[in-house]
Amino acid sequence: MDTKKYIKQIILISLALSVVFILQGCPLCIYRTGSYYIHVPGLFKITPLDSVYHQGDTIIISGRIPSILTRNNTDTVDLYKETGMRKVYIRSLLYKIIDPNDYEILEGEYDNYRAYVKYYDAVDEYRFKARVILNLTGNYEMLGGIELEFPLPPPNPKCKRSDKYYVNTNIEGADTTGYIRFTVLP
Repeated sequence: MDTKKYIKQIILISLALSVVFILQGCPLCIYRTGSYYIHVPGLFKITPLDSVYHQGDTIIISGRIPSILTRNNTDTVDLYKETGMRKVYIRSLLYKIIDPNDYEILEGEYDNYRAYVKYYDAVDEYRFKARVILNLTGNYEMLGGIELEFPLPPPNPKCKRSDKYYVNTNIEGADTTGYIRFTVLP
């Protein structure tokens, strides 16, 4: 008889501690459905895009990503309102063109081989723009694919990871294999 009473007390104490633990904000990280992929071709450009340049020619590399995009041809997503991200890393090979040459960043940021789009409130867009003076002669080749990762805020501040929106795009004018290729002559 005492054993049943003892077990009942242990169960009640365990339940009470569990409730207190949950109310204290245990890092219960429940995720929505994972990551969301949005594919929008041609959001980045190189102008002018030619197959041959001469040393000292100037090109502009630019990207404009609207904050409001359509996913799965039906759902509208407002990246800025949902993520709050003001600066997003551009996962690409743009550094192959920018770093060996003289450049000026007109919109966005560039630091240590990393390019970032920045959010501009006035136009509700994320933008990157660089003026590049082609000083290094030779052949340039880079994959034209670009990915931007927009992490959603975690459902609980103690969670270390969250779901993400991935915007997949490319540099307009890439060849049929997805590459940007050109030569800079002396």
